[in-house]
Amino acid sequence: MLPNSPINILMVEDNKEEQFLLTELLNDSGILIKNIFTCARIQNAVDAINESIDIILLDLSLPDSMGIRTYKTLRNYSGDIPVVILSGISDKQLALESIQLGAQDYLIKGDFDEKLLAKTILYSIERKKTASTLMESEERYRYLFNNNPASILIWDPANFNIIEVNDACCKEYQYSNKTFLTKSIVDLQTPEDIKQLLPMNQQAKIDFLLHKNSRRQQVNQSGEIFFMDIASHNIEFKGSSLILSLGINVTENVLLENAITDAKIKNQKEITEAVFEAQEKEKQAIGRELHDNVNQLLSSARLYIGLARGKENLPNQFLDQSEGLVTAAIAEIRSLSHSLIPPTLGISELKDALEYIADDLTATSAIKVHTDIASFKENASAEELKLSIYRIVQEQLNNIRKYSKASEVWLKVANKKEGVLLKIKDNGIGFDTTLKSKGVGLLNIKARAALFNGEMKIISFPGKGCELIVNFMEQ
Repeated sequence: MLPNSPINILMVEDNKEEQFLLTELLNDSGILIKNIFTCARIQNAVDAINESIDIILLDLSLPDSMGIRTYKTLRNYSGDIPVVILSGISDKQLALESIQLGAQDYLIKGDFDEKLLAKTILYSIERKKTASTLMESEERYRYLFNNNPASILIWDPANFNIIEVNDACCKEYQYSNKTFLTKSIVDLQTPEDIKQLLPMNQQAKIDFLLHKNSRRQQVNQSGEIFFMDIASHNIEFKGSSLILSLGINVTENVLLENAITDAKIKNQKEITEAVFEAQEKEKQAIGRELHDNVNQLLSSARLYIGLARGKENLPNQFLDQSEGLVTAAIAEIRSLSHSLIPPTLGISELKDALEYIADDLTATSAIKVHTDIASFKENASAEELKLSIYRIVQEQLNNIRKYSKASEVWLKVANKKEGVLLKIKDNGIGFDTTLKSKGVGLLNIKARAALFNGEMKIISFPGKGCELIVNFMEQ
């Protein structure tokens, strides 16, 4: 296949007859020729070289230069232009040396015709283009390899020896490139992670398409341990089947993940402790209520009943007093039951139960409660969620009664697109949310919310009241 466009040829030949014969062969070769430039000296050839020259035909015996030195001189200026040597000397050693130095071909004058000359010129131009493309590709690879921000190393799975590393890898592991190439991939691993290399070694031998991602602990020159996300796969490199591993330092991410996990564990522990403490306090409160109040009322009632049996003239008086005490005990038990079980919840509606405890707070503490719960859709929420909402409202209203010194409270329960919104706001003395609370009330609320995928938020400042917001997300 001949070139599609005319080419410029530089002929470096001092013999006029050789110039004439070579020109005739070129004209008969079928090659499209734009210009043939001729030079008789090496210095003239150097001056004539420019970007328009497509190929140089060089005689090694010139008036100002002889032998291989002629090619070496020209090579310093020819750049990417292919050079074909035309010599009158059949010297295999000279021909081999010329080719090794970069000449495209070595032809003996008189031993070639126009067809061989055409093929040599064409192949020389194409080989040079291919070599230039390959060199450019290799330079691009080398640039990308060395300037890649990720750590890259190439190693042999047969013996774990490191074959090549990039600059980022040297910086990450704190080894110089020269030192790195004396190391084994095993030298970079912790004892735990060395075990992962053995299966990879065996897999690489049977699976050329090996591709493995893993997070491993690595050790740098200073003995410091850090974490790397490493992707490894087979490559063909310098005639061998090797493994290229690309790593990214994720130590900060791992430490952050561990901190988050620790915080979650600590938070869950605090919630669990708060729930247990709240349950224990509830038990103690129930016990005190039964012992100090209900038990005393019933004991007194039993005493009056005993007196009624022994006093025939005053039985009704003692029985009336016993009835009053029993009635008071019943009222106490009823009040205690309301604090434990939401009245009629599950039989009627959450809205009724919330209205009941709101009214109870107003009646017993003179705190005015404004409710916005009429639009809450009972059928859209599970009974367990409604019970959790009831307990949170009960807990927070109790906190307000004890600590807030508030005169008004705003209670809102509403459906939203993603779930249910609960807000309880008061105009009390508020508190500093940055200070750790000694009570368990808020932790108890947080624990109850978490059971139903709820997120709790507290907005409060000293003297500015307090607002509790709980978002229950659909599960």
